[in-house]
Amino acid sequence: MGNSNPFLTAQACDSIRALPFSLHDLNSRATISADSTKLIFAGTAVEGKQRAVSLLSETALLSLTPEDKQVDSLRYGLLSLGESQQLHLYSVPTQVPHTMKDTLMANALGMVLLLDNARPDPLQDLQDYLVQFQSLIVNTTLIIGLVNSEQGNANLADYHRVLNEHGHILPVFEVDMHQEQDIEIMMSALLHILAL
Repeated sequence: MGNSNPFLTAQACDSIRALPFSLHDLNSRATISADSTKLIFAGTAVEGKQRAVSLLSETALLSLTPEDKQVDSLRYGLLSLGESQQLHLYSVPTQVPHTMKDTLMANALGMVLLLDNARPDPLQDLQDYLVQFQSLIVNTTLIIGLVNSEQGNANLADYHRVLNEHGHILPVFEVDMHQEQDIEIMMSALLHILAL
């Protein structure tokens, strides 16, 4: 299949599509509907999560909130992994309304959590997301990307400590959301975990 994604390189798209699994295989393992599979991008790195979805999406991002000018809004994109295999990509607001959360989590493959390490208390941000999306994390998977990792006082060891305190062993990446390779690495890690 050729590259229909205008942002990622052909090599990046092909490497994601070439991962050794299909959504059909995942469906048989995890009772996931292949035609309504979602990947959630959440976190405090507002520009980072929207950048990730825009880079992965083969279509222009669609705002799903009435306030189109709102920076941190619910946005939607789409990524084809092969014939009849699609990932529905959602960039969700930092404050996710309770009524929206359950709908978003239904049939989700997992979550990419992008945290801004330059915020006043990024470790508390992590704890808040672990609690808020506990059922999604337990039933699917989560990978974490740290934006502005060179700023602030928290380091990778601090994030892993918080994860361990909540009973999770999960990958944490220092990422530059302007580097396509960083986004590809996170996606590959997430999909490889799901394929296990």
